[in-house]
Amino acid sequence: SDAMILVSISSKTNSIHLTSLLRDIYVDIPGHDGNRLNAAYAYGGPELLMETLEENFDIEVNRYMLVNFQAFANLVDAVGGVDLELSNEEVQYVNGYLVEYNQLEGRPEGTDYLDPTLSGTVHLNGPQALAYCRIRYIGTDFARTERQRKVLSAIISKAPATLLSNPIEMINGILPNLTTNLTEAEVRSLSLQAAKLLTYDIIQGSVPIEGSYSNASIRGMSVLEVDFEKNKEYIRMEIYGEEY
Repeated sequence: SDAMILVSISSKTNSIHLTSLLRDIYVDIPGHDGNRLNAAYAYGGPELLMETLEENFDIEVNRYMLVNFQAFANLVDAVGGVDLELSNEEVQYVNGYLVEYNQLEGRPEGTDYLDPTLSGTVHLNGPQALAYCRIRYIGTDFARTERQRKVLSAIISKAPATLLSNPIEMINGILPNLTTNLTEAEVRSLSLQAAKLLTYDIIQGSVPIEGSYSNASIRGMSVLEVDFEKNKEYIRMEIYGEEY
């Protein structure tokens, strides 16, 4: 659970909410001691992670899509890469994270390295975009999750054209590296709605919201202690459009 993003699609407001859930949030995990949010996945996979979100945030989460590194990189490549604004420092870190990815994938050292003098608008292929999403040493974890949402938004904006021109590569690049509890009927329904859904507004955010958390150390862990009531209110009002 390197990145956890709550996706909410609303036909009422014609919007798709992408809400990052910071992995260091200290939560109660059913059947376990309190811990960081991403520990729920380590203990019991996506099912326990969903149960933990429901218990701590009072929201119903019953579907998940689990995508590994390769699927993410393949998805970016399927849409022809993405153009993003990068600082030179971010370019340096992209090359640093590519060292690990190249080793994991058995690729020659130096594959896909960016020109180390680059900054400004940079075209990123799949492995480069993955490396960009993993940067955690520039800014806080909030900045890291913002990078992830920027890449996802760029992918979504290019997806309609790709689905028309290159659907097979897009599907073949993702499906072997994706795990989901969506039923076949649900996947078919979503695919039939894809053209409409991809015209929806994309609204980004993260939890915990500003002013609702503090840094703490619990049992030697650096965590975020969260005011859950404030964040429940944000989720209900901002994502679901409900009074709290």
